[in-house]
Amino acid sequence: MALTDSNCVVRRFVAMTILLAPLRTPLRVLRDWPVTSQSRACRNAMVASTVLAQRRAERVEVEEFLARAHVRDSLPGAGSAPLPPGLPLDSAPGAAHG
Repeated sequence: MALTDSNCVVRRFVAMTILLAPLRTPLRVLRDWPVTSQSRACRNAMVASTVLAQRRAERVEVEEFLARAHVRDSLPGAGSAPLPPGLPLDSAPGAAHG
């Protein structure tokens, strides 16, 4: 009888496993959702931090360039105006024509 009871238990376990198999994936997704969500949030924060650091570095570089340009323009003998953007150097006023 003990052998028959254990066969019955095994059959029930197999039957329940087969019946519950389609539910395992959604249940696993629900169980793993907090970890997945936290991982995505951390990744998004790192990407945003990287972008902000790049923008900050660019802003500092521009500020330093403008500070140097201001100092250079305020020096005595800096009478010529800077060239407009996109103007070729050989068409600048006073350029040698050859």
